[in-house]
Amino acid sequence: MGRPLYICAYDISSDRIRARACKYLKNFASGYQKSVFECFLDESDCDAIMKHMSALLQNGDRFVMFKTAVLACYATLGIGYRADDELIHFVGGPHDSGH
Repeated sequence: MGRPLYICAYDISSDRIRARACKYLKNFASGYQKSVFECFLDESDCDAIMKHMSALLQNGDRFVMFKTAVLACYATLGIGYRADDELIHFVGGPHDSGH
C-alpha cells in the first residue's frame, strides 16, 4: 500500500513567512489551493513537515495536518474528475460526479 493522503493547511499572518511555508509544502503536494495542500506522506515526511512548520510559525499562526480515512471508493464534487492515475484520490461527498 502506498503512502497515506494528508491534508495540510496553515493560517499565517506574515506574507514573507506564508510564502516560505507555501514554497516548502509544494515540495510534498500532489495538489494545493491557496493555503491547503494534498500530500501523500510517509512518517519521516510528516516529522520533517511538523519540524519545519513549527520553526516558521509565529504567535497567532496555525498549522494543521490531517490524515484522511482510507476508503474503498472516492467521489468528486463540482467540476472534479476521476484521474487515470491510481495514486491520485479525490475526497468528496457521497455522490459520484459520473466521470
